[in-house]
Parts: sequence; C-alpha cells; structure tokens
Amino acid sequence: MENHDSFTFAENQFLQMTDFLTSNEANSFNLSEVEEYLQKDGRELLRNLLIGYLEERGVGEVGPSVTGSDGIKRTHKRLRTRNIKTLFGEVAINRMAYSGRGVASLFPLDGMLNLPLLGVSYHLQKHLVLEVIKTSFDESIESLERWTGVKITKEQAKQIIIESAKDFNKFYDEKILQEKNIATAQPLLILTSDGKGVVMLKSDLREATRSRT
Repeated sequence: MENHDSFTFAENQFLQMTDFLTSNEANSFNLSEVEEYLQKDGRELLRNLLIGYLEERGVGEVGPSVTGSDGIKRTHKRLRTRNIKTLFGEVAINRMAYSGRGVASLFPLDGMLNLPLLGVSYHLQKHLVLEVIKTSFDESIESLERWTGVKITKEQAKQIIIESAKDFNKFYDEKILQEKNIATAQPLLILTSDGKGVVMLKSDLREATRSRT
C-alpha cells in the first residue's frame, strides 16, 4: 500500500484512539462516555484527515503565470494562507497566489476547491441555514457548536443567511418558467352558481324552529 505522508498524523491519532479504546480506563466507560469520547476525538481525527487531503491536493500551482478574465497575465507567485471553518473544525489552506502590479491576485486552488468567499465552508453554511429555518440565530449557533464543535459568530451567521437568500426570487422565477414549459393544455372545467343558497320550506322545519321564524 502506498504511504502518504500527509495522512501520517491522522493515522497516528487513529492508532492512539484504538489503543485507548482497548485500555483499562476505557473498559470502565459506559456507552454514553464512549460516545462522548468518540464525538470529540473522532471529530479531530476527521479534521486531520481533511488536512491530509488538502495537503495532497497541493497549493494550486498551475505554471509560471496565470492570465485572468481581464486578459492580464500575472507572473508573480507567492504562497498565501486562508483559514476556513469546516464541519470538522478550522483548517489552514495554503494556496499559490498569482499577482501583478496594480491587479488583484488570482488563486487557482480557490476555484479547484470551490472555496467560499466567507471563511465558512459551504457544507457548514448549509447546516447553519437548516438550523436557522427552525429557530433563532443564537439557538442555531449554539446547536451547531454543540454538534460540530465549531463556533460561528452571530455576524458570520447573518452574512451566511443574507447570501443564501440572494437567489430566492430567481429560484422561484426559474421554477415558474420550468413549469410553464412543461405545462400542457387541458379542457376547462367551469362551475356556475346562482348564489341563492339552499331553499328551505317552512313546513318542513321542526316545531321549535318554526315557532322562532
């Protein structure tokens, strides 16, 4: 099996976890205590696996230069780091920046990984939005931290919700257009009514009711 140095730390942590789970201390745990241990250390293991994957992907170096959509070639290269909060915790991503005098830098890796403009992964943003639909901002943030261990500020939460709602009208406009395109003509169903209601005969009323009319 090919050895990937990027995953060495995660592999060592996994072995430490399995050693602990077979230790005398762990043998005294009840089910809830084991769940709590796995939730905390298992989350860190997944974060380290993600870090290993990102290291394997490299820094996004695609050659000596990059030409942007503006037609300007960027020939100066330097490494830049971005911190992104993910479902498993915060990770630092090293990316190669291509820059030039007086123009914005380009990061090919950002496009390859579809990195968000905000410092929160899209997957984590999705979980937050699903929580906010059900409850308040504060409770959503607390719930997300409780289940993922990741702390998102209230300001970040507001920005995420604003961004997620930008395409609301466009989504339903496109949906209406799609429905119009697949709609087929059907015969009309027409109902008529005189609005007079139901005729009651006084002679058919009960004695008590007839005496009140």
